[in-house]
Amino acid sequence: MLLVVGERLARLILVVVGATLVTFLLLRLAGDPANVLLPVFATPEQRQELREDLGLDRSLPEQYLAYVKKAAVGDLGESWKYRTSASELVLSRFPATLELVAAGVGLALVLAIALALLSSTRPGGVFDGLFLVFSL
Repeated sequence: MLLVVGERLARLILVVVGATLVTFLLLRLAGDPANVLLPVFATPEQRQELREDLGLDRSLPEQYLAYVKKAAVGDLGESWKYRTSASELVLSRFPATLELVAAGVGLALVLAIALALLSSTRPGGVFDGLFLVFSL
């Protein structure tokens, strides 16, 4: 039993590290935020100053560690686009997200039950095979 719990914890850690790493790298692949946030006529000094303010002048491992430390305590940083707390933005949109999740789960349940009933009328039949392939 203890071995199973240890294995699950190790997998959990791998998933969390993987998810944070993928998120971090995708944000970095999007391009230089200084080019997006500043006007085209901004000076190189202004661009460098913004990079320093955002912590983009540090190495990628340093940026990743800072990202993980802040995320671990719930600090998602500041939205580059809206110039406000990212945590506040996420929380303000949370009710709408819950509505969408509830609607999606409800629709999925209705469809799943209907398709299961239809395919169970003739096990091994055409509908049963189609729904099995579709569900996979």
